[in-house]
Amino acid sequence: TIPAGCPALHHYCDGLKSMIRVDSNRAESGHWLEVAVQAFQSVVQRQDWASCPLRPEAYTNLGKALLRQSRRSGTSSGEGVTNLMKALKLKPDYLPAYYALSDYYIDLGSKKEALSVVEDGLRHVPESPGLLRRFKELGGITPPTPIVVNPKPDVSQPSKDAPTKQQQQQTPAESGGSPQAEGATPAISDTA
Repeated sequence: TIPAGCPALHHYCDGLKSMIRVDSNRAESGHWLEVAVQAFQSVVQRQDWASCPLRPEAYTNLGKALLRQSRRSGTSSGEGVTNLMKALKLKPDYLPAYYALSDYYIDLGSKKEALSVVEDGLRHVPESPGLLRRFKELGGITPPTPIVVNPKPDVSQPSKDAPTKQQQQQTPAESGGSPQAEGATPAISDTA
């Protein structure tokens, strides 16, 4: 099924299929990489994808494709890194973006940057076996303190202070209040 908020999902799927072709057809990998980048860009730039739950994944795949493209051509990889960072901004606990970004820095030989990315990931996903393994491989000693996120209140359960349906349906006279015309402003009393 197509997730809500993700119209034109076939463009995204085209990008994924093109990335498979990059790996399976070395002779035409440059062409398929360009097709993948265009497909991923077309979906992340769509205004109607603003609420799509696949956006972090799409930004990650775009970032990975751009990094591969820059490696092939010897050009700047800033746009690829930027897209991976966008994925993490949308979903700070999205592990594939942390893996891709740390892999990129490892490939560059920048273990310090890779460790920084992994530490950031561990702040958001402290129990990730993959990030913990990378943390140790990169020389990390003590994992960072996790970021505590306040859970959203469960709106499916009424709060103690919320009126019950029976209380909501009572007239003011039944609930012990004074009857007032609907929309009337209550009288303010100076006596307490």
